[in-house]
Amino acid sequence: MTALSDVESKSFVDDAAAQTLSERPAEWTITLKMARGPGWTVKLSPFRGDFGATVSGRPGAFVVAKDAVDRLREAIEKAAAPPVTSAPATPTAK
Repeated sequence: MTALSDVESKSFVDDAAAQTLSERPAEWTITLKMARGPGWTVKLSPFRGDFGATVSGRPGAFVVAKDAVDRLREAIEKAAAPPVTSAPATPTAK
């Protein structure tokens, strides 16, 4: 969650571009479910060398830097990866 809250937008997108982004299929989607109330769905689509983001239930769209999206993707993949288990030590004969 920290990785998501650390992402900063570069700018807002004008209404025409926001409409286009909302209709375009997302390169990837993040769904946040809340303990109470409705969750959010964030759609990220390539946009002028960066990413355009739309958020369900919110008007408009905004631009997020590609490197920020890459860091977010890495954090999510790391959090979703299965835990690494080490193999038990093999005793050596003396």
